[in-house]
Order: sequence, then structure tokens, then C-alpha cells
Amino acid sequence: MARTTVAVTLNTRTLRRIDRLVRDERFSNRSQAIEATVNGQLDRLEHRRLAEHPSFPRMRLVIIAAN
Repeated sequence: MARTTVAVTLNTRTLRRIDRLVRDERFSNRSQAIEATVNGQLDRLEHRRLAEHPSFPRMRLVIIAAN
């Protein structure tokens, strides 16, 4: 997939957290860490949007109490 360079401004604390992930070898570099994080958040937002859509199938929980 083609890549585009973008500039982002992050607060120092966020950048430190990203650098820690890279240092701990969870990601090869900052770009990979940021891209994975953005993609994960987008997936969650899209899933939530779909789940809130009226046509999304709903599950119902029925509890039957027996004596």
C-alpha cells in the first residue's frame, strides 16, 4: 500500500510513551507504533459506529429462574 508522509504534533508524554514501546521492541520505529495505534483506534470507532446502527443485529439475554 502506498504511504504518505504527514506531520503530527504530540505532547511530550505521548511521545515518551511511543518511544518506550519502540525501545521495548514492541515496534521497529515511531512510525509503526503510531500507525498501529491509529489503525486500532479507527477499527474500534468503526466497530462502535456499526454496532450503534439500527440495522445491526441485536442479541437478547433471557434469564430463566428455576426453583
